Amino acid sequence: MPISSSEFLYAQELMVSRSGVILAEREKYLAEARLAPLARLKNLSSVSELIAKAQSETDGGLPDLLLDALLPTESAFFRDAPLYDFLKNQLFKVLEMKRSHERKIRIWCAGCSSGQEAYSIAMILHRYCSQLLKWDLEILGTDLSDASIAKAAEGRFDEVEVHRGVMPMLIREYFRADGPRLFVKDEIGNLLRVDRLNLLGDWATVPQADVVFLRNVLLHMTPEAQRIVLQKMRQVLKPDGYLFMGSRESASEIDTSYHMISTEKTVYFQLSS
Repeated sequence: MPISSSEFLYAQELMVSRSGVILAEREKYLAEARLAPLARLKNLSSVSELIAKAQSETDGGLPDLLLDALLPTESAFFRDAPLYDFLKNQLFKVLEMKRSHERKIRIWCAGCSSGQEAYSIAMILHRYCSQLLKWDLEILGTDLSDASIAKAAEGRFDEVEVHRGVMPMLIREYFRADGPRLFVKDEIGNLLRVDRLNLLGDWATVPQADVVFLRNVLLHMTPEAQRIVLQKMRQVLKPDGYLFMGSRESASEIDTSYHMISTEKTVYFQLSS
């Protein structure tokens, strides 16, 4: 039996209050599909019973599990190929010159899901910008979903996930097979640090960043949550740092502290001077 309007409203309010993420009315069926495995795991007869139990809890962790199940998790290796061409052929070369004195680069993938974007960046750095590997170099991947962060930390993907976006040459070089799964090799995994982080919460673990990837994250959030995130981002993004967003997102339309720069390959945002 489909969940009721009031049950779906509870899920919507839970998402907005804890993550700023909007569950649109058209996503009701999707919410049911995502919650059904959790209901089975908890030996409950339906999603409706799961939601009722979560509503009645005062000190349990079931609402957190609902939140984790409902968060957007879509990701892919090398999604938006022109962006990675820009990183390889332009941005990392520019950063090598700009940061030649301190020899330190920090890259943050905010809302990294299960890590495909962060590992794609790591592969570009290792394969095409190997001189930077001698620097103090770190990629931070953060996400609110415990399940996504656990997968990113493990670096384990199925063949479909890998072959859908990674060139065969890079698969041979940076993945090892273990049964039907492929694991990211240590030389790539060691470049990445993952951490659970709520973009509406405390950013104490986030360092000053030279490059931030906040791609296809804000489009799921309320306008108020978008403004909060970009306001907080001003304190993290270096004055000459680079902010990348999704093709349907624009920092400058939300916060005038940012200005948009278009290149032949992609678009990025920087703080206005």
